[in-house]
Amino acid sequence: MNLKLIVHEILEDYALPIHGDHGVSHWARVLENGLRLSKATEANVTVVSLFAVFHDSNIFGAIHLSAGLFQSQLADVFPSMA
Repeated sequence: MNLKLIVHEILEDYALPIHGDHGVSHWARVLENGLRLSKATEANVTVVSLFAVFHDSNIFGAIHLSAGLFQSQLADVFPSMA
């Protein structure tokens, strides 16, 4: 999985301020904490990583997607990047 490429694609249509409360710095913190927790919980690192970048991505403009399960399915939008 090329997470850098996925983030790049998300940012092309990102509707919120990139450096805002729910922007890329926040995604990075979620990713860092998620990866730490995944070591202790044996969580799937791919799922954790995708959640970190999609959970507040708001890639559909005014529609804020807050359901983690639905957002994890958004990875299907980017099959060539997996």
